[in-house]
Amino acid sequence: MYAGYNFYTSSIDPVLKIQWWQELLFGGICFVMAIMGTVFFRRGFGLISQINAANLNGKTQISIKVRRMLPFMKQRELTLAPSELSISQKVTVSETELTKAGWSESQQRFARQRALDNTPFFKMPVQKTSLAIFRAFSNARRLFTQEHFVYVNIKGQKSTLRLDALGSFSPEFHMLQKAVVEVV
Repeated sequence: MYAGYNFYTSSIDPVLKIQWWQELLFGGICFVMAIMGTVFFRRGFGLISQINAANLNGKTQISIKVRRMLPFMKQRELTLAPSELSISQKVTVSETELTKAGWSESQQRFARQRALDNTPFFKMPVQKTSLAIFRAFSNARRLFTQEHFVYVNIKGQKSTLRLDALGSFSPEFHMLQKAVVEVV
């Protein structure tokens, strides 16, 4: 929307007359802004927030909760058989976290991160601001590059869902690590 307004005010109905090359440059910048904004919003759709498996009536069922783009809307829940699910790559846990010491270290790191997240803004304003800016840029980069996302296809659906392998968008992904450590 902003790209369209900017293009209109700089190229179609400018307040000041500008050179032809500046008009082309502004038009190109507006076009790139519109494409990047569209990509940013489209890749925010279909993020998986939770996956659960349960044995119902002797059959294994997988329940997947998918986030909506607007945070106040109820999450969409899909219930399906494991044979209807296709994952683009193996989801693994790093070898350092397979040991009890590695698991406890990663849990301590997550506990420190949660403690910082739960700290009020005015107790550590510089750290909280710095962390918010860093997370915004790193998550925007990850959305554009699709870095650390696992694609999940569901039989009978056109859209591809995305599972965050780092747990930034869905922290419950770290429960998979706990299950793997308990088995090993």
